[in-house]
Parts: sequence; C-alpha cells; structure tokens
Amino acid sequence: MIAKDISFSSAQDNIFYDQALLEAAEDGASDEVLRFWEPEKSFIVLGKVSKQEDDVRVKEACEDGIEIVRRPSGGGTVLQGPGCLNYSLILSYKRDPLLRDIRESYEFILGKICGALKSLKIEANF
Repeated sequence: MIAKDISFSSAQDNIFYDQALLEAAEDGASDEVLRFWEPEKSFIVLGKVSKQEDDVRVKEACEDGIEIVRRPSGGGTVLQGPGCLNYSLILSYKRDPLLRDIRESYEFILGKICGALKSLKIEANF
C-alpha cells in the first residue's frame, strides 16, 4: 500500500486528486493507496446526489467566502476546514472480493481502525 500525506490549497484540487488516485487504481496504474489531507480553509462538500438547495445556505456561504464543491462519491454534505483530517482509502477488489459488499467493506476498514484504537487502550467497536 502506498501512503501519501498530500494536501492542496484548493478544496476542488483535493477532491480531483482523490478521484485521480481512484481512476489510476481502477486502470491498474497504481497500487492500493491511503492518503491523508487537511484543508487550508473552510469549504462545504456535497455528496454525489446531495441537493445543494436542501443542504446549504448558498448566499451565506458565498458571503462568508466558503467554497462549495461536489465529490463524485456518495455520502452526505459535510463542512470541512482546518483541523479536519481527511483520509482516502483505495483498496483492491482483487486482494479481497468481500470489499465489493458495502457492509463487509465497512466491517473490514472500521475493524482495522478499531484494532488500532484498542492498541492505544481506547475502547472502540464496529
């Protein structure tokens, strides 16, 4: 697995880079990747099917200079900003076909996170 600690100044550039990493892995041009990044300024990111008019006070966001971007993946609308550590995890279906199932993939990923937290004496369960 390749580990990357790369942050861009633009929210959209961070979203684009995650998408490029995913596409490279899907094309076989890259291995599995774990990327960490932290935004320099606040922004709002919409999920693939989130409705901006339902989730964001656009006028107020624009007045406050908060960029609004959309990611190509699912999930809800999220406010990001300095101090928010983001991670992107790209895993191979070839290595473990169970990752194709959403519940199995969450159990695998969060199981690893829970295990790491438990090693630090922090109680965590899936």
